[in-house]
Amino acid sequence: MTLSELTAFLGNHLILTTLWAVLFILLVASLVQGALSGIKKVKAQEAVFLINQDNTLVVDVRAQADFKKAHIAGALNLSKDTLLKGDVSRLEKHKDAPIILVCDMGHSASQVAKQLSKAGFKSLFVLSGGIQGWRDAGMPVKG
Repeated sequence: MTLSELTAFLGNHLILTTLWAVLFILLVASLVQGALSGIKKVKAQEAVFLINQDNTLVVDVRAQADFKKAHIAGALNLSKDTLLKGDVSRLEKHKDAPIILVCDMGHSASQVAKQLSKAGFKSLFVLSGGIQGWRDAGMPVKG
């Protein structure tokens, strides 16, 4: 395909070209924001490695009833709503420690991670796939 053919194609398919350009920009913006936020997504195996380091804290932000049914051993259950309101008092002493945030699928934990990052927490991780990703990887749960 020559440059003139490409130019003609793009001109003839302006809406399609615009949509692809917008999607590309959104993808790049999302990747850049994720890289700059200091919040990392970790898979279950990476989380196990972090948990085995003696000062890593696992915070499960799911509802207490869900936490009681199944959770990662040693996890602390803190309400997502409480943390999103800025009440991080129970985590203050862990401000410089690695913290792995867990929810059902990863979305709520990401929201909490952003809030904790704004509150000055330095080493934040979100469990990819949440507790379901943990189970899918064959990792044990308590409850």
